Amino acid sequence: MSTLLPKARLRSLYSDFRNLKTWNPEGYNANIHTWATAFTELLRGGGAFADKTLISARQLPALFADDTHGIPLALDCVLDEIVDTKLIVPLSIFLTTSVSIYYERPWYVPPSPTSVLFWALDKSGLYSGRWVSAERNGTLKDEKYIVVSVLEDVASKIMRALEQDQNGTYTQTVYTRELFEDLCKSIDGLDLSPTDIDVVLVFLDRDLHQIAVKQDTIKLLTSSTSSREVSEQDRAVANLRQTLYDMTIRVDHLTARIDNIQQAARDAVARKHTMRAKYALKSKRLAETAQLAALEMVSKLEQTLHSIDTSVTDAEIFAALKDGVGILTGLNQAVGGAEKVVELADELEDARSDANAIRQEIERLAGSGASAAVDEEELEEEFEQMLAEETAAETRRDNVDDLLHMAPKPPKAVPEENQQEHAREHGSTKEEDDLRDLLENVHLQ
Repeated sequence: MSTLLPKARLRSLYSDFRNLKTWNPEGYNANIHTWATAFTELLRGGGAFADKTLISARQLPALFADDTHGIPLALDCVLDEIVDTKLIVPLSIFLTTSVSIYYERPWYVPPSPTSVLFWALDKSGLYSGRWVSAERNGTLKDEKYIVVSVLEDVASKIMRALEQDQNGTYTQTVYTRELFEDLCKSIDGLDLSPTDIDVVLVFLDRDLHQIAVKQDTIKLLTSSTSSREVSEQDRAVANLRQTLYDMTIRVDHLTARIDNIQQAARDAVARKHTMRAKYALKSKRLAETAQLAALEMVSKLEQTLHSIDTSVTDAEIFAALKDGVGILTGLNQAVGGAEKVVELADELEDARSDANAIRQEIERLAGSGASAAVDEEELEEEFEQMLAEETAAETRRDNVDDLLHMAPKPPKAVPEENQQEHAREHGSTKEEDDLRDLLENVHLQ
């Protein structure tokens, strides 16, 4: 599997590079990251490990053995570092801790869960609390590690399948472990081991809070789920669904058996094997009787589940109506009832009348003061006089415009030495010039 690693760096990656952490941190971190990526790609590729979400530490040396560079010498260092960063999680811790893997603090392994000395040991440096992947002799512990990114992808596929399996009823949200495993098997490319199933159930329950698990009962948590805990009712419904599933499979098997017996009876008749044909027909009758009983059981189970869903819906409607009554009652109490509303309306009307009376009184006082200070008739006469003067002025200006339009145009400026000759040619007189100047002055005024 050295093909998953860059050839140019194989020598460094296969060496005991743990000392690089002190004098070449960048190279050390690059090696750790490269190994972590290789582990993930190896797991995603499939076939190397028995599980879909876990790598086995004991298998790593053999899987990455190289003809030139031998066995990687710092695998324990790599595992310790990527456990600290939560890229992988030891299976033994994952299945037993109540703390989410998304908790901010790193994983730690105290010497004893109840030891009062742990805090002192941790502070003194005598015990680091870090995960150690190697035994005292340097070999890797027989431990499996969950690759978190792969687990997240698997969990996402399972959640999509669970959501697609829903039909809006309560009974469809609860599963037995067997029903859950069958659902996982129906997902293309997802062949999970029993350990994978254990890991996925814990992850979806503890870390993502998308399901609730109690023993072999699994409940999908939806927006309408009233309780996150798995109840006895949930367990009973899950068992009913499991029984229905089993009976459906039994019906299918009996149907196939009846078809096979029917064909055997025909073959026996064709070969003149009378006894064998009669025996086949007798077996067919028994199988048909069993099939009929199984079908009746399937029908009863389906009716029972339907009745449960109907009752749950009725209970939800009743609870919603009850809550609505409580809300309306509370709002009515806050208002004080219809009488309070009538009283409030009367008070508003009285306040509005008072406001109108106050405004009218203020307007009356303001109006009388204005009358005392200003004579309205005098203002009106002055306005009419100004309007008449403006009209007369406009009339005068219009008359002047007409006279100017009718008057001869003034001659162009003529040099003094040519004025007498120009006067003779154009017949202009001094009286005309004076009249024109007078009209222009009047127009300007």
